[in-house]
Amino acid sequence: LAANCLYELTDGSGVTLPAAETDGEGTLSGIAPGTYTLRLPESGTHFASRARTVTVGYVSFSILGTVSSYNPRNPLYYALYLMDPFTGEYDSDPAYSGILIDSENRSGSGMTPDETAFSLNGICRGTYKLVLSKTSHIDYEVRGLVVSGGDLDLSLDSRPGARVIAMAAGNVADVSGQKINLTDLNMILRNANYLRPVTGPNAAANADCDLNGDGNVNLTDLNIVLANHNYLTGKSDFVVPSE
Repeated sequence: LAANCLYELTDGSGVTLPAAETDGEGTLSGIAPGTYTLRLPESGTHFASRARTVTVGYVSFSILGTVSSYNPRNPLYYALYLMDPFTGEYDSDPAYSGILIDSENRSGSGMTPDETAFSLNGICRGTYKLVLSKTSHIDYEVRGLVVSGGDLDLSLDSRPGARVIAMAAGNVADVSGQKINLTDLNMILRNANYLRPVTGPNAAANADCDLNGDGNVNLTDLNIVLANHNYLTGKSDFVVPSE
């Protein structure tokens, strides 16, 4: 269509929308997704009887990145929260959420962080907050992700915490994730947990303490908690603010 061209749309239920003009590039904007009947002026503001069917959909892009975490046998989840452009606040409910990295058919000792590339597809334009979560890890949050005219590659982000998303493991006692500390070590060392398999009457707690996912709670899990990247870190250490 030409720039600043008058048009009329009728939606699938037969409701005719108010006449409008295309923008300076001949684009129809501000229209909800759906199938419409499009009519152009025949003369003045009289619209022609001939019509064309058009389908309006969302333009979407991908967010690409890399994340490292322990225990490849547990899934890693994501949630994307859209920012309200008028208030600058993020919505309380995620616009997108689900499993970012599945645990099926994955291998590895889990003794060191498993680094995995990811791609979030079908993301519409907007500014987002990305929150990653995984069992026994502290949630990781990256704010100010702007999706506009193309895919967003976090490897090109100027913020180190966005370029390399490295999650911390050892959050087994304080579910709020405020701090990985002696309390978490003591949880692993409890008689009911330490040197026990992730089966039996205490299976759920043992599974949380099995940080590398080898099926047992042992010295490896203690060493993971004590690693520099993990020990004495908390939720505030893994929030990447907007630029």
